[in-house]
Formats: sequence, structure tokens, C-alpha cells
Amino acid sequence: MKRVHSELYAPYRSLGVVTGDVSPSVRSVFVGKKSTLSILCPVDNIILHYNAEKLRIVGMSNPLSDKVIAVSSSSSCVYAAYGSKVSSLPFCREVKSTVEVPSPIKIMTLIGDKLIAVDRTSGINVIETTDNLTPYLFIEGGNTFEITSIVHPSTYLNKIVVASKDGRLRIVNIRTGRVVHEFSRNLGSSVTILEQTTAIDVIAIGLQSGKILLYNIKLDKILHTFRHDSSITNIAFRDDGVSTMASADDNGTLAFWNLEKQELIGKIVGIHSDAVNCLHFVAGEPIMISASIDNSLRVWIFDNNDRMPRELVKLEGHSLSATSVHFVSKTQLLSAGVDGSILKYDVSSPTMRHKFGSVSVSSRKKSASESKELRRLSDLVVGWQREAAWNNVFCRQENDTKITAFQSRNNTRGSFVLEHGRFKSNAELAGASATSLCLSPCGNYVFVGYSTGHIDQFNAQSGRHIHSYTSSADLITSKRIQHNARNGEKKLNKKHCTVSNSKITSLSVDKRGKSLMSTDEAGNIIFWSLSTRKLIAKLFKNSIKLGISTASPVNSLVAVVTTSENNVDNVVLIDTVCHQVVRIFEHVDNQSHIRVFDISSSNLIDVLLFSKPCISISVNDSGEFIATAHEGERAVYVWANKAMFLSQVNIRVFDEKFVPSWEAQRNAPDVCIDDDEEDILDFEIRSLRELQIDENMITLSGLPRSRWANLPDLALIKKRNKPENILRKAHNTPFFLSAAPTIDGFEFQNADSFLSTDSSVKHIQSKRSLLEAETLFSTLLGKAKNKDNLLNAFYILKEMSVSSIDFQIQSLAPTTVPVFLRMLLEVLKTKTDFDLVQAFTASALKAHRSLIWKNHKSRTDEMLRSLAYSVTGQAFDVTSHVLVATTGLLKQQRGRRRSLAPVPWLSRVRENVPPSEIEIKKDTRSLLDAVVASEALSTSKLSPHNLHKAVITDIPEHTRRVVGKRKAFNRNGAMWRVTVGAGNSDPNNYSLSYRRQFLNSGTPVKEKLGCFLVTEDVLPSSGTPLDARHFTVGQYVTATGKSIDWGFQGGMHRWGMRGQPTRRTTKSHRRIGSVGSVGDARIWPGKRMPGHMGHEWKTVSGLEIIRINIDKQVIYVKGSTPGDIGEILLLKDCLQEGKRLKSGPVPTWTPSLESIPELTEENGSNIPKELLFNEMFSPKLFRFTSPSIVFTDADAKKTAGRDKTKAKIAKRDKSDKLTVFTAIPI
Repeated sequence: MKRVHSELYAPYRSLGVVTGDVSPSVRSVFVGKKSTLSILCPVDNIILHYNAEKLRIVGMSNPLSDKVIAVSSSSSCVYAAYGSKVSSLPFCREVKSTVEVPSPIKIMTLIGDKLIAVDRTSGINVIETTDNLTPYLFIEGGNTFEITSIVHPSTYLNKIVVASKDGRLRIVNIRTGRVVHEFSRNLGSSVTILEQTTAIDVIAIGLQSGKILLYNIKLDKILHTFRHDSSITNIAFRDDGVSTMASADDNGTLAFWNLEKQELIGKIVGIHSDAVNCLHFVAGEPIMISASIDNSLRVWIFDNNDRMPRELVKLEGHSLSATSVHFVSKTQLLSAGVDGSILKYDVSSPTMRHKFGSVSVSSRKKSASESKELRRLSDLVVGWQREAAWNNVFCRQENDTKITAFQSRNNTRGSFVLEHGRFKSNAELAGASATSLCLSPCGNYVFVGYSTGHIDQFNAQSGRHIHSYTSSADLITSKRIQHNARNGEKKLNKKHCTVSNSKITSLSVDKRGKSLMSTDEAGNIIFWSLSTRKLIAKLFKNSIKLGISTASPVNSLVAVVTTSENNVDNVVLIDTVCHQVVRIFEHVDNQSHIRVFDISSSNLIDVLLFSKPCISISVNDSGEFIATAHEGERAVYVWANKAMFLSQVNIRVFDEKFVPSWEAQRNAPDVCIDDDEEDILDFEIRSLRELQIDENMITLSGLPRSRWANLPDLALIKKRNKPENILRKAHNTPFFLSAAPTIDGFEFQNADSFLSTDSSVKHIQSKRSLLEAETLFSTLLGKAKNKDNLLNAFYILKEMSVSSIDFQIQSLAPTTVPVFLRMLLEVLKTKTDFDLVQAFTASALKAHRSLIWKNHKSRTDEMLRSLAYSVTGQAFDVTSHVLVATTGLLKQQRGRRRSLAPVPWLSRVRENVPPSEIEIKKDTRSLLDAVVASEALSTSKLSPHNLHKAVITDIPEHTRRVVGKRKAFNRNGAMWRVTVGAGNSDPNNYSLSYRRQFLNSGTPVKEKLGCFLVTEDVLPSSGTPLDARHFTVGQYVTATGKSIDWGFQGGMHRWGMRGQPTRRTTKSHRRIGSVGSVGDARIWPGKRMPGHMGHEWKTVSGLEIIRINIDKQVIYVKGSTPGDIGEILLLKDCLQEGKRLKSGPVPTWTPSLESIPELTEENGSNIPKELLFNEMFSPKLFRFTSPSIVFTDADAKKTAGRDKTKAKIAKRDKSDKLTVFTAIPI
């Protein structure tokens, strides 16, 4: 379908079109000894490639410049005719060669290596296909012989039989271009199809009158005649040894004939609703392929004794145009068509489609036009809440009061139809029809509005009528009507049950399920309470007609179409909570436009122009795709939202009356969301990104965050990503021994010469490094004299990569730093590239902070003060503030906001602040971070202080924990959730979403993760390493872990049961439960059964830290902790009364130049410094003067002479590895 380029949406996929009006081509490709059958179906200007075995689409050609008129194929290539051109597509993908003929082509067939193309003037073009397409011969046509079909008779070399519209036949030689023979017999009707039979010299001729002739061209004799009720469209013959002919007409009827007995075997009626344009028998097999203009493909198999086929595989879409489309989930959508069918598609997979069925025709006899009008579906509503329970799809038919139900989970039609009894009993309502349809958010109720002004409520599960809304004060329910009828009272007039005297145009229920909104043509908007079923509010506008409406899935807004007396269409947004009109969008029409508005500002931001009007549109839940249905189109078109797939989308404000033109599409770029952005966007689109909307507004660079966000912490990221084991050059002599020429000949060089470097070479390299210290960028800054030179230097730096930018900033000379800051100041004055200036400033402050802080009255200080004033608008003193790389404060000038959260159009920024540069005062109510540790060893001890268990949590250096990410939420104030990771792991073992959280923080991928709650005042930055000194000696902590190994266990292991006695027991005594019973049985509550165990977390609070080993990163805890040796523990501050932490490192322990305390006799002057400062003891513990762990190997000499078998060695090693702990009481 023709369209105009859009700024926000790109074409993604078309769904629902199986085949077009052009006859498909069937080809067989041999791969070795195996044959693969393919079907090539032209659709508009592309060719769809199907696998004939299961009718799965396997490929699609590139779009051609015009609609495909005919297609032919061989085992190695596909040929397509479009307009007056013929192209070859070797793999049904790209065009290899193209040839042009004098006139547009209408018929084309392939004979050997010759391509025969007949144009509209009945001229015959012979094209050579051996290498490239080259014209071979042209036979001029005439007005007296209009060619309608051609066929190549078997064993007739270089001969074809051509048929005319007036019933004449000719034999033409395609090598010499001469007419070999013209038959004198006139068939008396136009020839529609010619087909070669299984017999030599005999061809089948299909006529427009419905006759099928078996004609012997050698004897010029008609052998047999068969008849159809309408024009013949296709003929095929079985070649597997059974004499059967298949024929089809323009009504979609398939007929099968016995050629031996010359009689009809049977007919298949109603399978194809339109003309069959392809019938093909697979060579040597009882399988037939049929294609029809009704947008369907079918594979048949002849395996019955009556020689009639049965349907094996089918692939179909809407036979007529689609009328409504609706997304069911993120990727699945439903479409309803004029043919009364409902189809289910999957956006992500073009091969997945399901048909729910068609709406049945009424039992009363009607004409064909009335039946087709009755089956036409005009609207459908879908609800996913009760999809698994009962019907959740309801369809409204045009000019009918019936509502048909379907279920999307089973892809089936419901067992009932929604219809009120008044339309059957009241003759005055004979011409009524359902005009609006709505489903409640809970999925339990269906609301139907009619052209008579009625509104009915039905139960979605049973189809029972519940209530009829009325504008009167009394409630009219179905029970009351039945009660009055039984008592013989007078029936209520239909006016007492109507809401309005005009047609109900739309219905919608708010997302809370509290109220119902209805609109009518008279201009009334009425709100009903679903609990009391009474009118609660009413809006009325005179001389305004109200049309269809659509409710927003995320808020309480409803869009309603209004039409004034001058036939001017507008869209009005109504708030269903406040019952007010909040927005009005003008200049809306029913032409081939889709206008996109920004609701907050009411600005027009995009216009989509199509060749056909859009009659239905739907947006999926995530906003990634929109689906449209157009007038007269059987396909459903899916468009991708560029903002979801591209890092930057140019959003502009258009004039309200803006309408794109078709001429603008010629030079517009086509965007493919799967390709790289730099390959898609040309120079014009990139220039639109850099366009500044207003000089008073701050404009960002438009570059992705990967180009500037990690610049201040790039050195830290490189350091952490550096491999632990560096590859070193081998000291062994290489196999190619290098030889050096000497006076005596050649001598092998010393291996040490490869590793050593001469002192003169080092001297030269040092001088060279000094000469190359000033980069080209630094030289350019040094020569900058005015504003333009500084801006040019900034633009050069902007085009560099992240590593190059970091190198240029690190290489700045002391005299160039002020010029660099002045360059950033000039860029800030232009109010462009704000994000880049922020990143460059943070990186420069981090790299040259010693130079900046050296002199308080320096020129650099003045540049920083001006730079800070340009960003924040306030005076800034360098000496009285700590320079921390943070984000700039953007002033909001659009009014006050109700929330303190960042504005939605501002990207999230994560602060990576060095821990040594954070100055925070801890509050007594603050919640500190915690660590992820592993339980290493636990041993029992007896002491006067009742030290029951000492649990060691080992934190090796290579598995140091770091803060991965931070997420804020509100609970008892401003709380943050900090994710802490431990244990480096291979990134290839994890998904991309799992690795991305570590890439954002610049840390290696961690194996174990833990989440903790902290307050904002002690919030650590991302990437901060956590040390064992995060806790202090004497502090009380809370430990959380898993006491039992996780996994699915049997009943014996899960419940600790023992085996039963071998005798004197019953079958069910102490028996484990089972769910494998044959019949229906109940499992009694509390029955011991197999299942998962160990997934529960156990928490122990109030554990006291009595010792911390700094070197080994070991924490000694007094008390019992959950988990086995090697299990993961989550340690955090204890929150019990009297055991809260009063003072500690904030937000965590960071290395600093702390003063070393003096050693006295009281604090342990006799203890070695190595043991004192590498260990932190509680005052309750005795501090050892020597190591307390002793390894014993007393029997090592005795066992040396014994028999060294594997069993004894294992036993001895086990005894040698026992560890002895000694505890000296105080």
C-alpha cells in the first residue's frame, strides 16, 4: 500500500495476505536426492515464498517498482513480470537482472531456458534466461487475434499453442517467429485456460461458457467435452497413474472427472468463495495444491476410495476487506472482516495465525446479498481478564442486533449469541441494529447500544440479559419485565426503556469499573453508575453530533468524535472522573490521514498519509506497535514506533492544517528498525537532530549515553575490566632461532635479548614521549584566539570516541586547562550540547583537580566560577565546596508539578562519586548498606563468656563486593534499594538484561546478588567496593540465609521419614502422598508429598561481631547463623531496640589517611603491629600474641614407610587436614 514517510512510525509487517489475484507458481528444488516443493505467490509488488509441505512462509522478495502481473519459476530462479519489465530473482530475494519490453505484460510462462511473455498488444516476447535476461525474439501481435492463454505441448520442440478471445487457436514457432498452423475450428467462446494433459498431442481447453474440451491438436479433433456452471479458471491432471482431471470455475467450485469413464466423480462447493486461479498436482504423488483469489491456499490429498480429495493443510486470511483490528496482548492481535471471519495474528511470527470461525447466517431464507450483509462484522471488543474462564471476544454485525461471542484462548466460537427479546417480539423494532459495543474491565459484563436508543447489559459468561438502562427514574430490569408479563400487566412501551431518541454511537466503561459513559447522535454524553444503575452526570452540546469513542487503557480519558453543523470533525477528550472536557483537537477529517497529537500540549507532532483511508487502529500495551486496517484492504498493517527502537527520534511540531504530499515521499529516507542507526539516518535527519528549537531552551547533543555518560569513570572501568593474569612473553627459546651476523659467521641471539631493552633505546623513547605529550587537540586549543576557534575545537572533540576524549582531557597541559574551561563556557552560552559539557567538565575536574585547587585566585578558578554560574545560576566558591561530578540542575519553567520525582523527559542519571570525596553526616535514623558474604566454618567453643559458635564469613579479594545499582521508592520516607553483588563470573553465562546492570555501573558481572534498603543520606554510589570494615567490632547484625539446600526432593528426604518395616504393616500406613491416581481424587491437606525445599530464607537477628580480620576479610560473629558451609549470607545492621548502630562508617568504609594510635601497655604494646592493625577485636575477647591456628603433622614420618595405596593415602591426608583451634579464656 502506498504511503508517505512518517517521523514517528516505520512500516514493520503486513499480516493476513496469503495470495493475491495473480496465479502462483509452483516449483520443485532438488537438494541432493531430496526434493523440496515451494509455492511463489505474488502479492502487490512482492513475492511470498511458501513451503508447500506445511504452507509456512520461508521468504519474501525485495519490493519491486510496480505490481507483479505474472510469475514463473524454475528450480534455480524466479522470474517476475511487472509493468513492461521482467526481472530474475535467483533466491527469490534480490533482483539480479532486468529486461524491458515494448508494452505491459499480461501473460508469462517458462519453456526450458526461454521465457515467453505476452503483452497487452498480443505481442510475443521471447527472452533468453541462460545467463542474464536478454531479448531473443519479438513477434508482433494484432487486433484481430487477442491472446488469452498459451501452452507448450509436450514433445513439440520450440512450439507453443496460443488461444484468442474469439475461440481460435494457433501454433507458433518461438525460434523462427512464424505461425506454423492455425486451426480452422472456432470454439465459439473465449478461451480462458490451456493445459497439457497426460497424453501426447492432447490438450485441455477451458472456455468462458463453462465447457472443458479435450482437444487433439494433431488430428484437429475434440475427444471429450465436460461442462461447468460458470467460466473455467483452471485445469490440472493427475500423473501418478490415476486418470483424474480437476477443474475449477470462477465461483470457487472444484470438480473432479474420471477420464476413463468420462463422468463426474464429485464436486467440492463452498471451500473457495472466489475464483480458483491455481490447480497443481505434485509429480508422481496424489497431492494437489489449490489457490484462490479469496486469499487462501490449500493442500489436498487423494487417499479415499471414492477418489475424492480431503483437505490436508490450509492457509487463509480474510476473503474480503478487514473492518476492525484490536491488540489482545503485546504481540497478538485480532481482526474482523466483511466476510464475517475473525483471525488471530502474532506480530513477532508471521507464520502463526488462527481462525476463530465465521458468523453463521440466519436460518431464514435470504438472497445472497442479504446473507453477505448479515455476516459483515463492523466492530469487536476484547478483554483479557477472563480469557481462561469464558468468552472474552464479542463482535457486532452490521444491520443486525445479534452480538456473537468468541474465546481467544481456545480460538473457538462461543455457544450463545447476545440478543434482547424485544427485537423479536416488537414489530416496530424490525429495522434496529447494534451500533456500539463495550466490555467491562473485569470481563464479566457486555454493554450493547442500539440504533433505537436502547442500552442493554449482558452477562459475558452465560449471555443472560441483566439490565436495560433508561432515562426515567425507575429501573427496568429483565426480572421486572417478566414479572409484569406473568401478572398480565400492560407491557412497557419501548420509549420507557430507551436512553435517547437517537442512535447510541459509543459506549465505554472506566478502568475502575464504576461508571458507564454513553454518547448519542443528539449530542448527549451520559454517565451511569454501574452499582446503582442510575444517571450520575450528563453533558449536552446543541447542534453537535457525537460519533465513535475510544478509552485510554492507562487513565480516565475518553476520546469522542464530534461533527458540527458544517460537517467539521473534531476529537474531544473527556475526563470520566471529573465529567469534563479537557482537550479539543481540531482539523480532523475522514480522509487518508492518521494524525498524532501530544495530549499535554495539544500539538500535532506527526501525520501519516496513506493511499486508502484508515477505518480501524489499535495500539499494543507497551506502545511498540500500532495496527491499522484500511478500506478495501484484506491485510492488517503493523507499524513500529521508532522511539522504542532508535536512541533518538526527531519530534517536531507541525501546523494544525499540515498535510503531507506524495512528492515528499520520493526523497524521504526509509527507516528499518533492525539496522544500525548510523546506516539509516542520512545527513538531513542528523541535521534536524542538532536543530535548536528555541535559543532560550537548553538543547542536548542527541548522542547516545554510551558516548558521554561513562567518561568521568572511564579509568575506573578500564581498571576493573583489566584481566587478573597478564599474558607474559615466554622465556623459552622460540623454534625459529634468530641468528645475528658476526665476523666468524652467524651466531644465535641470546634469549634474554628479547626481554631486555638497551638504555639508549629507552632514552630515545622517553624523549619521543615528551615531544608527543601535546596532542593535536591541545595544540588547537593553544592557538584558539576567538569564540569560533573554541567552538571548532569543541566540535572536533565531540566527534571523537570515548577513549579518545578521555586521552585528550588527560593530556591537557597546565596552561591549556583554563582555555579548555573557557571553551566549555562558550558552548554553554550557546545552550547546546549540555550533556557533553557536563561530562567533559566532570572528567576535567577529576583529572586536573590538584591543579585547580592549588591556587585560590588562579585563572582556572575564575573559569570554574563562571562555568558553575552558567549552569546553576548561582554564585559558586571553589574553596568552600567539595567538587563532586554531579548532574546539572535543569530549571523547570512549565509550572509546578505535584510529584518530587524527576520529569519524565529527563533521562536517568547515575552518580559515580569516589567514596573519598563524599562528605555526609549520618543521622541516627539512617539505614546503612549491607554485604553479601559466604559462610566458611563454624565450630563450637566453651568459654566463660558463653561463646557458643563462631561463624566466619570469608570475602576473598577477587570476589570483593560492589554496589551494582540503586533504585528509589517510598516506604516510611525516602528509601533506596541497593543491589550488592559478590563473586566475579563469566559474562557469557548470563543474559543481556542481567549483564546490562553491571555495564551501567562499570563493574564485572557478579554471580551472587543481594538487595538492601538504605536511606538517602547514606546512599553509596554505583561501583563502590564494600570492605569488611563496613561493620565495626561490637556491632549487632542480622544474618539472612538458606538453611537447607534448594531443590526438588522426595517425600522421605523432605519430611525426614524413615523406611517402613518389612512385615506387619498396611499399604497406607505412613505412606507418602501421590498425585498419580487414575480417577478423580482429593489430596488431603497436610499430606506429606514430594516437593521443593530449601527455598525459604531464614533470618537470625541480634548477632554480635566480636572480631574482624582485615587482611583475610573475615568477620567473626557470636551466635548461630543459618546455612551450611559455603552458603551465601546477607549481613545488615540490626534494628532491634538497644542493638542499633549508633556510629559507623558513612555510607561505608573508605580508605583514608587515618592517624595510627599510640601503643601503650593498656591497649597492647606487646602485640605486633601486623597483628594489631590487621585484626579488630572486641574487648570481650583475648587478643593473641601469636597465631592461634596450628597445623599438626605428627605422624608424617611414621606413615612414610608404609604401603602407599590410594585408600591409605586418602585416609592419612584426611587426618592431616584436621584443624585444631585453641581458645584462651580471659
